[in-house]
Amino acid sequence: MEDFLITKVEFKNEDINDKWNIIKNIRKVITGAIEKKRADKIIGSSLEAHIKIYVNEDIKKKIEGITFDEIAITSSFEIMKTQNENSFFSLEEVEDVEIEVIKVNGHKCNRCWKYKARLNNNDICDRCKDAIKQ
Repeated sequence: MEDFLITKVEFKNEDINDKWNIIKNIRKVITGAIEKKRADKIIGSSLEAHIKIYVNEDIKKKIEGITFDEIAITSSFEIMKTQNENSFFSLEEVEDVEIEVIKVNGHKCNRCWKYKARLNNNDICDRCKDAIKQ
């Protein structure tokens, strides 16, 4: 049995820690919203989902550049500014985050299984085509 290493103080970064706590909380709400749509038989797999993430301007700035389709295992996502009339899926313990799940249209990529509007001649998406080239 070994002890865990003690992290040096200079390696601690509260900004990154706060950012990833926000990301984990958003993913928690996304997971709940997807499970509700699966229970309602609207989607089967999370890859059949397009996610709209509604957050306030402060959170939106903090999560800029995060690829929630990869984090939440969905085909696509959008980050939207919260509007007062929203009534999408939310969790009490995660404030200022609402999720709308929409079944994606398109075709399933044979490599990554994400749904895209257009596939290449081998029934794979552009991202997978580029990955195979390398």
